[in-house]
Amino acid sequence: MQKIFLSIIIFSFFSCSQKPKSGIDSNIRNTRTANQVNIPGTRVYMTTPAGFKFSPELIGFRKGDFAMITVYDMVGGNYNTNIAQFTKQELESKGIKVYEYKNVTVDGFPGRFIHVQGQPGRQTYDLIFGDNTFSTMVMAAFPALDQKAAADIIHSMNSIYYDTSKKIDPTAIAGFTVNDSMSPFKFRQFSANVFLYTPGGKEIKGSEDAPMVIISQVPRDQADSDAKSVATLLLSQVQNYGLSSPEMKNISMNSLNGYDTFQGEIHGQFRGKPMIIYCCIIGRGNLFVWLEGFAKNDFDNNLDAFKKMAATLRIK
Repeated sequence: MQKIFLSIIIFSFFSCSQKPKSGIDSNIRNTRTANQVNIPGTRVYMTTPAGFKFSPELIGFRKGDFAMITVYDMVGGNYNTNIAQFTKQELESKGIKVYEYKNVTVDGFPGRFIHVQGQPGRQTYDLIFGDNTFSTMVMAAFPALDQKAAADIIHSMNSIYYDTSKKIDPTAIAGFTVNDSMSPFKFRQFSANVFLYTPGGKEIKGSEDAPMVIISQVPRDQADSDAKSVATLLLSQVQNYGLSSPEMKNISMNSLNGYDTFQGEIHGQFRGKPMIIYCCIIGRGNLFVWLEGFAKNDFDNNLDAFKKMAATLRIK
């Protein structure tokens, strides 16, 4: 999950010039009130920014087509391990312009606030906090010239209340269905908008060669986005999984269940051994759903199981 969190961070910075300080509080601590709404699938409560509406595709809020907030709550993750990869120097070495990099606390938990610009005309605010049992990111993107949206986003971030006792219902945010009744891969856990399926739904920590399937969902951020463009992004990020010499094979753009579709296999090396990542991406309306199957052995049988599971994928 840590590598998935890394991909989310890098994607947010690049998908999104005097810059005032944001106004984020150094110590965010709030009492829960009726004005704060729970973001489904997370333990985060926050006020809705002025002019924004809840967006199930984002797991957050949206204002028009270009201002948005997304919440990733990785219960079971480790904030300390995750944040160690995101020093200001590390971000700048990746070509990311950093305007503000600040230590904060959120309900007593240590955190970081990062204000960056990736592509011209777009900026992001990222509030990351947690401990050794969870890692949460509240990611906001907005047009650089829309300072009202920026101020409203900060006001909402400053209102955050985090309820560690809340039980998360993954089905509350799943924009898809998948039938695993005939698959060897069963649902294991949900974290940070990622649904994990393992053999028999069993724990695979310590089983380095065990296959697995992850399913996630992302909003269609541009009108001309298609499944192939999302696949290209995934391919550019596979080295974050530790895969070297990646090569895309067996590509298909044939529609699956009537959806805009991309299917393919990424072949590479993982710690000196062969590995294949099967990708199936489907899109409709404002949502893309992608399924990735990871296999380090028994490739024929695992690929067959991945494809059969993908064939049951539906967008709600």
